[in-house]
Amino acid sequence: MRARILFTLAFLLLWVAPVSPSDNEAVLDGLRKAAKDIHSVSADFVQRKKLEMFDEVMISKGRLALVKPDRLRWEYLEPVASGFALKGGKGRRWNEMIGRMDDFDIRQDPVMQVIVDQLLAWTNADLERMSRDFTLEVAGSEPVQLVLRPRVPAVGGFIERIAIRYAADKRSIQRVEVMEPGGDSTQLDFQDVRINTPLAEDLF
Repeated sequence: MRARILFTLAFLLLWVAPVSPSDNEAVLDGLRKAAKDIHSVSADFVQRKKLEMFDEVMISKGRLALVKPDRLRWEYLEPVASGFALKGGKGRRWNEMIGRMDDFDIRQDPVMQVIVDQLLAWTNADLERMSRDFTLEVAGSEPVQLVLRPRVPAVGGFIERIAIRYAADKRSIQRVEVMEPGGDSTQLDFQDVRINTPLAEDLF
């Protein structure tokens, strides 16, 4: 379960026009302003996992739901139902294949803490939160693209670099992809993004 969620941390390899250092803060400020009035986000996603030693791409489908400041649901629907839901510092996770659901406390699970922090940071455009575990670089402005690199060895052990591409209006993420140290990569494409629509309390 944890391994599958780790794959959601991602890096996008694209040819983009360089952004000068003087423009970086303007790009980041635009993201902050666009996210200011966002209270909830929900979306479907398609995940494509490519292993360096195989030609086959593994495809999974799922959905995301988030309510500021700390409610998050991330779940895979195909090919195997699994995921987690978080409210505050406590949550539950499940996996249909092993028929198991258990509770967790994010404060006692450092890896889960990093995963949740980054998912919340990406969808909220919380740049300060992103910067806790990663350095941040503006790689493109139209559309906005950010490249993240791990600050600490514990994170660098499973993530080499991350990139995030935002939608044209800067209010949602279009694509995220990870490059792992061994050459594996995972791409997430977000679809049918819904902003500030009511979300049921029992999702979390």
